[in-house]
Amino acid sequence: MCPLALPVTCYLTHLHTHNPSTSRLWEHGFYAFAEPDRGVPLAGTRAVLGLASEGDAFMHGVRAAGGAALTFGEIGYAITLDDIAAWARGAAVARPAITQHQDETGWQLRAVALPCTVTLGGDEDSGCILNAVLARGVSQDQARQHWEDGIEEIAYVEAAHQADDEQFWSHVPQLSGDWPANWRRGFVYDLETLRMVIRPSVGVIPYAWDGMQIQAPREVLAEAAMDSLFFSYAEPRLAAEVILGHFEAAPHRNLPCMREDGSYNMVADDGQVCGTAPEWGFPALSESGSLPALVAGASYRRGRLVSLCLLLGEWPGCLQSLWPAADRWHHHPACAPRRFASQHGAGRGDIGPLGRAP
Repeated sequence: MCPLALPVTCYLTHLHTHNPSTSRLWEHGFYAFAEPDRGVPLAGTRAVLGLASEGDAFMHGVRAAGGAALTFGEIGYAITLDDIAAWARGAAVARPAITQHQDETGWQLRAVALPCTVTLGGDEDSGCILNAVLARGVSQDQARQHWEDGIEEIAYVEAAHQADDEQFWSHVPQLSGDWPANWRRGFVYDLETLRMVIRPSVGVIPYAWDGMQIQAPREVLAEAAMDSLFFSYAEPRLAAEVILGHFEAAPHRNLPCMREDGSYNMVADDGQVCGTAPEWGFPALSESGSLPALVAGASYRRGRLVSLCLLLGEWPGCLQSLWPAADRWHHHPACAPRRFASQHGAGRGDIGPLGRAP
């Protein structure tokens, strides 16, 4: 018995908020329209949202990766996502006027939805992958070119990522045997997360660096140390580059917490730029015993760190060049107590003897 064919409609929606008060251009409102996708004659449609009478244009649209037939409906144009949802259910929703804005803020809110229907099931159904792109340009011409370039690049970028994945997992350690399934998956998720937070050189950072988190990346010694430690099991050379660069290219001796644009993420209540103490990020830096760890010893010459020892092993001896200077350089008194004094009370940020302020 053949499976039934099932038409599925996707609503690709672009939500946009514009504050005309911050613009130096002649921007008084929005227009929206649909145009054919020249790459898919008679079947493709793209939605355009633009600023009048001068300003950026935005274009979004979709193509099926495998060449499946897509059917496009009339675009929906409204103010909010709730309006679009009502329109998709068949309600009559008035289109916004060119200059329509929110009375309380003056902001102009717009929502443009592109309905796209694909048929799943049937005799030869093997699923369908949709590639969608939202492009921006200073003109409709530029937005259109960016959209066409982007939609064509997807296949090449996907192939490159797949090749990179295969190369990575061909040599990294994995759990096998009687480990619980969730432990095996957790090990994979941890490594994949580290791959995402380790970023290429950008801005003022001249080396591969650990962004600590995906949504708001920044350089912090503590997290960079822990991430380099774990990632060294998979990519020891890259892990070494990350932690070495963190020391070598630091703009100040205390390795301040910093973003790629050069702004500092931790400035104490008294105005001092903070870093994080070694014991925050190096688990082996405790007064009890020793643990296998990726640790660093550094010497200072001509105003910058010029050597770094990276190894897996016992920390006593490896940190001799860093240890005597730890309180003075890498755990400035501002790093913990003063950083959090106004939030948690004086002294609440003090985390141990190594970083205790004199």
